[in-house]
Amino acid sequence: MIVQRAVTLFVGLLTCCLFPPQAFAVETAPRITDREIIERLTRLEEGQKIVVQRLDDTNRRLDELNKALSQRIDDTNQSLGQRLDDTNQSLGQRLDDTNRRIDELRQDIGQRLDELRQTLQWGLGVTFAGMFALIGFVIWDRRSALAPTIRQMEGLREREEKLEAALREYARQAPDLAESLRKMGLL
Repeated sequence: MIVQRAVTLFVGLLTCCLFPPQAFAVETAPRITDREIIERLTRLEEGQKIVVQRLDDTNRRLDELNKALSQRIDDTNQSLGQRLDDTNQSLGQRLDDTNRRIDELRQDIGQRLDELRQTLQWGLGVTFAGMFALIGFVIWDRRSALAPTIRQMEGLREREEKLEAALREYARQAPDLAESLRKMGLL
């Protein structure tokens, strides 16, 4: 989803740069700022901490329950014997299953966070690459657009130099022209 937004943003930026905004009315997806991404990740990490804390509390409560149950089994071992041993084994299996599930959940959450980070990195990389490509294109376009103007200016300079040389040469023969050129600062 973030990659889609980054691609949409890049296409929108490219369209706005290449064509005037009046030509196309493109609606872009709302921009997600770095601050929003950081806030979302922070909330996600806080939520993960709360889940881990609750799981630890659950484990602690289950351990306390197991200890209490073991105490009762010891107190009534004479009368309940085998029945309590079966119950204890059943509870142990349930605790192991719960612990296994908790570990699987932790691994799954960690894997999802890694995938999210990787997606964000790719999205930012694509966005920056597009921006650099756009800047390179703008620089190339400016240089290619200015080249004919520079050639024309050089031609005009050469023509100006030739005209000044012709006027100076003619001013040697015409004193009035020489005086006018001196007043203008051309001689």
